[in-house]
Amino acid sequence: MPYFPRPPPIRQTETTVGIWTWLCRVSSDVLRDSAPESLQDWAWLERHSSECIHIGRSWHALHVVLTGSADEAEPPASWVAYDGGTRIEWFGLAGAVVLSSPKEVQFTAAYLQYEAHLDTLLAERYPALFYGADALYVYSFGSADGPDLVQSGAVEEAFRRLQRFYADAAAAGEAVVKRRG
Repeated sequence: MPYFPRPPPIRQTETTVGIWTWLCRVSSDVLRDSAPESLQDWAWLERHSSECIHIGRSWHALHVVLTGSADEAEPPASWVAYDGGTRIEWFGLAGAVVLSSPKEVQFTAAYLQYEAHLDTLLAERYPALFYGADALYVYSFGSADGPDLVQSGAVEEAFRRLQRFYADAAAAGEAVVKRRG
């Protein structure tokens, strides 16, 4: 199992418990010259990427808001934080390393910029975050007394960061590698 560094300090509205998602922008040259195993090594990716970000636990709540599903869904909405065109390592919700090609990144960036209207999607899908036995744990901070990931602003912050991230990657003609775990 490759080494994954501890995420950098985050806002108080996020928590260190749960499954995190990291994303890296990778040039076509790096992809062409790399073995698939390299893409599983976070330290290698950080050295060979133009930018790497993490979106904490917000990825799953954002995925539900964008797709209407807690699991696999249709692209390009599912490519934002959950999946990609190429699965390098796959454990479903528990963890994955996936690659979105430059073309898939362009589709994802366009979707985030022109089709994904966060306010409308939140109004429609916010209740879906609370179905299921472990929904409170997954989409909140482990207590019914505090704000959830939407109320705290963590989902909106992740959405805005990903909009910029994918727009920059698309403009540069880069691929995106996502690591969840």
